Amino acid sequence: MSYKSEIGWTDGTWSPLCVRVKPDAVEIAEEKGYTSLIKIVTKTASHVGQHCEPVSTGCKNCYSETWQARCLKVNGTGLPFTRRSRDLIDPFVDFNKLGLPASWKKPRKIFVENQSDLFAEWYSDWMITLVFNEMIACTHHSFQVLTKRVDRMQSFLAEHPHFLSPNIFLGVSVENQCAADERREALNKLADAGWRTFVSYEPALGPVNWKGWEFTDWLIAGGESGPGARPVHPDWLRGARDWCFEYSIPFFFKQWGAWASASQVEGKGRHHQFEDGVTVRRVGKKKGGSVLDGEQWYQFPKGMVA
Repeated sequence: MSYKSEIGWTDGTWSPLCVRVKPDAVEIAEEKGYTSLIKIVTKTASHVGQHCEPVSTGCKNCYSETWQARCLKVNGTGLPFTRRSRDLIDPFVDFNKLGLPASWKKPRKIFVENQSDLFAEWYSDWMITLVFNEMIACTHHSFQVLTKRVDRMQSFLAEHPHFLSPNIFLGVSVENQCAADERREALNKLADAGWRTFVSYEPALGPVNWKGWEFTDWLIAGGESGPGARPVHPDWLRGARDWCFEYSIPFFFKQWGAWASASQVEGKGRHHQFEDGVTVRRVGKKKGGSVLDGEQWYQFPKGMVA
């Protein structure tokens, strides 16, 4: 069970924390008046999948939520990522998955809990502890932990300083200036404590002034893809790249996403014009590609598995 990934900045994914639809989910939904969820859990009782809940505008078009509905015939909860759904699931540790990194002998970059959030409130400290125990035991891998709940990550690791390890990289998602301002301080504290840190500016939904982020070891950037994807301004991406260059921070441009600069990508399709007159074209993720101003920016921090 080796989970390869199409995400360019990682080699594979690992999600040992899961949720299971409660056997009595139908009764609970009826009791609580969750009418719209009754039909779903009637089909998916005891199904295993993932759960998450939105915390900011970057969560609006969550690919994981869509995936939960796509895999219903095999598994997946089918439930929307809302607080109501949390009442109908039980989180658990999948011990068959927990030990997988130790069985992967070839060193790799591993994205942890890619369809949920390791520091989500429905996962207990004990569950998170098991995951960190596995990561620090597998020093031949590089683990990439990405969260929007950076305050809990910071407070948890402040209470568990023995988990500090150079093969674990702690990241926070930032989609606009508001998110950057809200999440910078907690990640900075982790960097001050000796942790390797990174920021994922994806989906990039607005310009960000990166002043104050000089502590981080890596920046990933990209536009949004999929149905309902919101346009990305090329200068938002250039601004992140140029700032990284100024402070010698590795920059990884993952993708344009659904929208790409009309001046760089040929094709027909829907257009969006920003207030400054810059135009982007909806061409789809595959055609949009990952070339920014004629170059691919696939840079990684020192110490991360190649």
